[in-house]
Amino acid sequence: KKVEVSFKRVSGLKDTQLQDNINNLLQEAAKSLYDESDIQDEEILYSHIYNYTDVYIFNNVLSTLYCKEKCDVDGKIECQYKSVNINLNDLKEIEFKDIFVSSANIEELLNEECRLAYNSSDFVFSFSPKNIYIPVSSNKVEKINLYNIKDYVAIYKRYANNKKIFEKTYNAIPYVFTTKKFSEKDWYGLVEDNLFIDTYNTINYDEYSQGVKENVESAYRDAVNKAKNISYKNPSKRYLVQIIPTVKNDEDKFIVNVECNIYEIEKQFFIDNIEKFIVASENKSDEEIVKVEYFDPAIMDADQYLVEETSENFKKIVDKDGNDLNEINLTNNSEIS
Repeated sequence: KKVEVSFKRVSGLKDTQLQDNINNLLQEAAKSLYDESDIQDEEILYSHIYNYTDVYIFNNVLSTLYCKEKCDVDGKIECQYKSVNINLNDLKEIEFKDIFVSSANIEELLNEECRLAYNSSDFVFSFSPKNIYIPVSSNKVEKINLYNIKDYVAIYKRYANNKKIFEKTYNAIPYVFTTKKFSEKDWYGLVEDNLFIDTYNTINYDEYSQGVKENVESAYRDAVNKAKNISYKNPSKRYLVQIIPTVKNDEDKFIVNVECNIYEIEKQFFIDNIEKFIVASENKSDEEIVKVEYFDPAIMDADQYLVEETSENFKKIVDKDGNDLNEINLTNNSEIS
């Protein structure tokens, strides 16, 4: 006979009182599923209450889904769910409709099982930066990919503000770590589930106007979006991306070029090396994370695991103030290794 109640806590908040309040909310939610009669029931083998999803924190929102898993002596398992979805700025509850833009027809975005759950009296849900989780039965939780309905999602903007609650970015999953602005002269990475973008900025911006700098950053964003689009369309694959920006002074004009090299690599190599590197970086300071020596060991053998390489240059010719002088077509080339 065993009854367990476990829940994850958060740490790293600037406001320790707020941190205590949040952890109290998480503890109360987990304990609310506890039923002392489970101990007395001779037909119950065990009852376990735990976080079914991770504790997701982003854009000043928090979400998690608890599960009470109860197993009888015949091995039959039944689950009961409880969710916590709160705005960390005021600790108020976030409703399901708050995830979407006001014009969204929510029921049309859901499959039949999710619609039935949504219209039931005991509807619960949780969300991460990528998915919505909806229990549709005792033993089934449906997952909705937010990217697939991105035109109807408002949660990223709705709860974003300049007031950061944490000393550094809090991540419940190990795929993401703190990044720096592109205009700073450092290596750094942007990470998605199946994508690592490595950037090295050698440009001395003191030599150029704000307009030239903005053109570089615009081309850089185009390169990042190119890489992300490829990764989104191929979720089962893994990619390393290297982005190299340059500015060439040619008499009275400047040639801005951002080179984007996209390397598809074997999945297991990504898991064994890149994810390991990212996890190791989580406990380092921002200054330590961006140093190249932490990344080099993770990719030094990547060429041995290369599946496909694609390169693309994002170019512009501008004057000293950053005004466009001539549009240059993007150049592409691909080769299979």
